Amino acid sequence: MIYRDKKWLLVLYLFYTAILIAGTYVFGKQALSGRPLYYLILLLLWLGVAKNIWILEKRRRGK
Repeated sequence: MIYRDKKWLLVLYLFYTAILIAGTYVFGKQALSGRPLYYLILLLLWLGVAKNIWILEKRRRGK
């Protein structure tokens, strides 16, 4: 399974990390320039990535 293969897990983790870095840069820059809606978008981005990583870990452990 893809969730048990360490190479694919590393690729997925790197993908999620890239999304977090790029999203934080783009949406954080907008939020700091006085657009408070982007704080909510940034929070949803972080929660979504955290949820996906939690699901990956849960499947990897077989629970």
